[in-house]
Amino acid sequence: MHNLGNWRLHLAQLALAAAGALLAAPAQAAMPMTTAIEGVLQSAGGGPAADGNYTMTFAIYANETGGSPIWSEGPVQVAAKGGLFSAVLGSKTPLSPAALSQASAWFGVQVGSDTELARRPIGASLYALRAAVAEALECSGCVKVGALDATVLQPYAKSSDLSAYAKAADLSAYAKASDLAAYAKVADLAAYAKATDLGAYAKLTDLSDYVKAASLAKIAGTGDYADLKNAPALAKVATTGDYADLKNTPGVPATGKLCGTGLFLKGFNTDGSINCTAIAPSDLPPDGLANVSNGLISNQFVDAQAGTPDVAIPDGLGAGKSDSLTFPDIGLAQKLWITMSIANSDLTGVKVELYAPGVSSPYILYDGGKTGTALTAAFNDTTAIVSGDLNKDWLGKNIKGMWSITVKDIKAGGGSGGFDGKFNWAVNIQTLSSKKVQVKGNLFIDGKIYGTGICGNDLVETGEDCDDGNLVDGDGCSSTCSSASAEKTCAAILAKNSAAKSGEYTIDLDGAGPWAPREVFCDMTTSNGGWTRFLLHQDPFGTKRLGEDAWNDAIAFAAAGGIKQWMIKTYSNPADSSNNAAKPLNAWILNLNANSQGVGFNAFTHTTSLSYDAHRWSGTGRVDSASILPGSNCTAWHGSYNSGTFLWGEHRWSGNYSLGFMWFSYCGAPSGYHMLIVNHDYDYGAGGRFQTLLGTNGHPSGPTGYDEDGGTYEFFFK
Repeated sequence: MHNLGNWRLHLAQLALAAAGALLAAPAQAAMPMTTAIEGVLQSAGGGPAADGNYTMTFAIYANETGGSPIWSEGPVQVAAKGGLFSAVLGSKTPLSPAALSQASAWFGVQVGSDTELARRPIGASLYALRAAVAEALECSGCVKVGALDATVLQPYAKSSDLSAYAKAADLSAYAKASDLAAYAKVADLAAYAKATDLGAYAKLTDLSDYVKAASLAKIAGTGDYADLKNAPALAKVATTGDYADLKNTPGVPATGKLCGTGLFLKGFNTDGSINCTAIAPSDLPPDGLANVSNGLISNQFVDAQAGTPDVAIPDGLGAGKSDSLTFPDIGLAQKLWITMSIANSDLTGVKVELYAPGVSSPYILYDGGKTGTALTAAFNDTTAIVSGDLNKDWLGKNIKGMWSITVKDIKAGGGSGGFDGKFNWAVNIQTLSSKKVQVKGNLFIDGKIYGTGICGNDLVETGEDCDDGNLVDGDGCSSTCSSASAEKTCAAILAKNSAAKSGEYTIDLDGAGPWAPREVFCDMTTSNGGWTRFLLHQDPFGTKRLGEDAWNDAIAFAAAGGIKQWMIKTYSNPADSSNNAAKPLNAWILNLNANSQGVGFNAFTHTTSLSYDAHRWSGTGRVDSASILPGSNCTAWHGSYNSGTFLWGEHRWSGNYSLGFMWFSYCGAPSGYHMLIVNHDYDYGAGGRFQTLLGTNGHPSGPTGYDEDGGTYEFFFK
């Protein structure tokens, strides 16, 4: 069932089809009350309607439009294919001859519920049905020629008289007189021009873009402004042409005016006054020197600090191997990346962690993402890091401080001698330096140049005794980077400058003596300040060896300063220290007795065989008193072992020829005996290995033995 709407109907064959449906019958026989029709059903677009069944209603009207039907039938189902359809009218409602007794009749079709289509006139053949009403003529040949009056036929011509006339069939090519009504006679055309006379004139089709003269406004012919309708009012200047009659005239730039000191001309205001402004640092390009010098001067640099070369990787040790470096203060980072080379039997089992100053969580540079035995990468440059965001955390900032890296070999069995390969690494930055500039090409200077170093860049270069990153005198390194005026200790610097901040300083412990000036960290805030750091030990896993020579050198350096007090700080994070102002886990101050002040550490060396649990000194040893600093994790001294009296001394557990330089029981801890040991011979023999135990946790005679805590340990004196 289709109902597409908006149809067009062709019934050109209606009369013929109907005529073919009328069957010859004797006059006395009943005339058939049906007739067949054919038609074409088209869509509004002009194409044939879709194939299928359609619901149609047929009707016959006396008029072309309006009125009620004199006969109707439907709705009936009609099949259409290719737009063609046929139907038998009268199959449901017989056609009534009386209904056709009209001077003219019109045929209507309605498809579905759509509006009825335009009506079509009914052909003459359908009127054959009208013969059914000739009830008195139910005979054949009832009227003979002889029955006709001759005078009746007189106006008619005989067939023999028509030979000179054309038959109707011969006139098909000629127009009927009724068809010529719209045409002029030749006599009526005398006043008109012939087509041959119109060659110089435009055709009607050529005038489509033109309007008729009658449609034009008056001004089109006169060109007079006065003939304009709704003409706008003109400003005075339009009629006078005088500049003074202009409104909102632009200001004329003022002359002879200058911007104030430190200001620059930005432009002119509308009233002609000058617009001056100051230039903020943010208005300048990152490397403005290069821009204004045509590339001859720049303060953008790429610097690198390398770690320890060829660090061996422990085989299968989950804790891994760490290495640290201190990056100097050279400016703000514009780009930061870590270059690294790793050799290992199986890179899929290698993990690399990077610890940055003041950042507790590591950046994961690599986590087994490649196969093979060698890796060379520039992490955060050409190779993305696994986790963390170095750019977000460090770009635009100063990266100075302690950086450390840990390489872990998770899979064991690939190396030999307990190690599997090695690694090298470096921290690289591109900086916008506030410490130095680079000059390209020839440099002409009227004055003198002293040395080849750049004083104040925190780098000791050729021609410099020291460089503490500034040009201030009296802080241990002079404004010309000379150590001749360096103070002896951090306490001396603080005494001379009470506003001195914690940081790196150059000190000279013995002036012209054998000790060369040395750069140290000064704590100027803890417990009245003035603390000189003489040893920094960063040990992520409690296994990093500190050689006896290194310790002896550090303690001898401290002794040269006339030690009266010691301060020890410990940190749980190996990346933390005083350099990044991190909060220590614990901190203690030891007040030395008079006999121990300024004494070198070799005074505590002991190699004599002692009995179990014997101590080198009894009583308080070298310490008169000790205190735990506020904010420490532990808050009370341990009192259950040796009555808490041995704050500093030697201790030997068992065996012969043990070395114990120092031990320090510091406080009660939830896990039991908590202590700090420096440089202990854990093999208990003359040929044993030298080790640093820092932050051990657990009684040495207990089942756990030494539980070596990793972290950072700082030793200060004053």
